[in-house]
Amino acid sequence: MDNAHASPIGAMNIMDESGHRQMNWNMANSREVAAAQKTFDRLVKQGYAAFGASSGTDAKRAITAFDPTMEEVVMVPRIVGG
Repeated sequence: MDNAHASPIGAMNIMDESGHRQMNWNMANSREVAAAQKTFDRLVKQGYAAFGASSGTDAKRAITAFDPTMEEVVMVPRIVGG
């Protein structure tokens, strides 16, 4: 099977009370991109920090806005200590 024309897939790794969950989106699917954007915005509003990379092999950097062309986004909840 030739996957040369397959649309790229993005992944959002969310660290939460369950430990880890993943949300994927097809970059060519506007509904999936919109759902990922909504999740990103909701988590940032809840205090999550976001880190992303254009390629899954690139080093992650802090991001403040969702970029649907990023292959990997990691969402980390606010760490509260005391």
